[in-house]
Amino acid sequence: MQAASRIWVALIGFLSILSVFPHWFAIDKLADERGVQAVSLVGMANIRADIGGIFLAIGLLALIAAYRKNTTWLLATILVPASALLGRFVSLGIDGYDPGAMPPIIIEIVVLAMLGLAYRLWKKVPEGL
Repeated sequence: MQAASRIWVALIGFLSILSVFPHWFAIDKLADERGVQAVSLVGMANIRADIGGIFLAIGLLALIAAYRKNTTWLLATILVPASALLGRFVSLGIDGYDPGAMPPIIIEIVVLAMLGLAYRLWKKVPEGL
């Protein structure tokens, strides 16, 4: 299970890094796919920095955590999507429910559950140590 957890943490990292590219290089497609649209160069910079950057942070932190099998790096990884999920719940509270908001919330919950399980597995100390 230890090896499997490293693989799924690395997979989360890899998929997160893949998610950077549309936010950096295909911003025009995000309006339909993600409900995000830049109306100026500042908006494009914000999408690249704020959304692309968050995916890059998750990806790099997860890959480092998986490579080192290090719970400190894993906690840093968990903090990023957890803060994004908190922002989604704040948005639900302020703006109300929209069916389009649920898929990203579900994905973030699944990712956090997987990262949390890996954290729990990695924190276990073998018997006798």
